[in-house]
Amino acid sequence: MKVETIATLALTVQRWGLYALVLVLPLSAYWRLSQPIVPEIHPLYSTLGLYLTDVVVGVVLLATFIANPGRGGQGRWTLPLMGLVALALLTVPLALSPPLALFTASQWVLAVALYVVLSQSDVPVPRIVGLFLMGLGFQVLVGLGQVVRQGPLGFPGEMALASGQMGASIIEVEGARWLRAYGLTFHPNVLGGFLSAGLLLGLPLLERLWARCLWWLLWLGLLLTFSRSAWVATALALPLTVGWLVWQRQPLRRALAQAFIGVGAVIVAGALLWPEQVATRWQPLIEVLQPGAPASGGTVVFSAEQTSLDARVAMNRLAREVALQRPFTGIGAGNFPLAMWSSTPDVPPQFVHNVPLLLAAEVGVLAGAIWLGMAVAALWHLARRRGRLGQWEVVALCAWLALFVVGLFDSYPWSLNAGRLLTVLVLALSRKDDSPQEELSP
Repeated sequence: MKVETIATLALTVQRWGLYALVLVLPLSAYWRLSQPIVPEIHPLYSTLGLYLTDVVVGVVLLATFIANPGRGGQGRWTLPLMGLVALALLTVPLALSPPLALFTASQWVLAVALYVVLSQSDVPVPRIVGLFLMGLGFQVLVGLGQVVRQGPLGFPGEMALASGQMGASIIEVEGARWLRAYGLTFHPNVLGGFLSAGLLLGLPLLERLWARCLWWLLWLGLLLTFSRSAWVATALALPLTVGWLVWQRQPLRRALAQAFIGVGAVIVAGALLWPEQVATRWQPLIEVLQPGAPASGGTVVFSAEQTSLDARVAMNRLAREVALQRPFTGIGAGNFPLAMWSSTPDVPPQFVHNVPLLLAAEVGVLAGAIWLGMAVAALWHLARRRGRLGQWEVVALCAWLALFVVGLFDSYPWSLNAGRLLTVLVLALSRKDDSPQEELSP
């Protein structure tokens, strides 16, 4: 077979691999390659495994190497991402669990390699984003079914639990346990983060009716996740993104107005259908801002919400202590749940819900500074070149800033494989030039 034919075939495999990847990106389904390092820790945090997304990423990387073996990446985010990988690899020997640290570092390597491939890919951005939104639409439909049933639907790889099960992500309403929407993700907060990014990335497509209908469905899904961090991130990033599009994309203004009329209807309907759930999720913040002030309907702070917030305070305290004790080496990539297991027995072992703190604790304070610097760089780029940026670069940078905000309250934008791949996808799309709107079909 001729070299040109092999390269053409490899590019075809790469393109279809990327299509498959954006559809399965939210999944955390994996095959165990070892027993949990500590049985008391959730297997996803303490088990060496092969993710379904790893297989797809591997196919994409192999096809890219065959098609373009000498091509290198010089994207804006390559250096900071490689810095995180270097710190993860250098600190492996000093980790609490070197095998877990090495496995986690290898996952980071895969993510950075994917960033390089995505930033170089010739697949039009509208096509990638359109498929991504369609995949999220399916996730929302699954999540809606879970809310209606108050339990999993039985899909392969589904990680939702029945509302009565221990560990299920629920809201306590008048003594009853009400299940939030998971989709096929690991947690409703993860689904919320994906939907927040998808809503921002999908803005340039709203001239199309199908995209507006899909966008409204994603808003319903965002509401059903009841993810406070995703709500806040979307509320902060959306005005910036829409403001730029209204300023620079005059043909899109009418479509945006129509789209937000539908969004208003979704929000009003959600507030009328689930007022107690909304009030319960926000009540702890109301208590902080106005001690003694009751939430809507005179409800009280429920134990599940307060327990969650208390656990976050304990995790933040431990992360700061670890970062101060081991500022240059940390405790090893992916090792924070091990530190929790030995230091805070009253709180279930997990990753601290703050990415800069997590990176500082696991691989050193320099890693936390790199993460913060990436957000500052995105803001600086948006401000300095605001009149010269393309629409896809703007929405992707704003989606990255939304994930950064999420990462101040949740860890999954970097701690979980699905969230990490979402982060590099968004960063890679911010390096893309504008692509024709009509480039949507494979």
